[in-house]
Amino acid sequence: MVEKKTLEERYADEVLTDNTQFDKCRQCKDCIFRDDGTVYSSHYQKGCCRIYPYPQFKPLEIVMNKAECEYYEKEKEKK
Repeated sequence: MVEKKTLEERYADEVLTDNTQFDKCRQCKDCIFRDDGTVYSSHYQKGCCRIYPYPQFKPLEIVMNKAECEYYEKEKEKK
């Protein structure tokens, strides 16, 4: 019987992607809805906001910057 390889052995030659390096949710950075006030979305790059509150998530197209959010409203600059 052939011995099964471990996960580390199967993927030893693979280069894994560091997903933290992707610039996600660019349009959310200055959106007035970026924070829904929970610990789940305290940063604009998180998957939730006031429009998509936890446990809902922003559409993947918005997260990956492939589509514009129909609810986006730019935050007014503080003087």
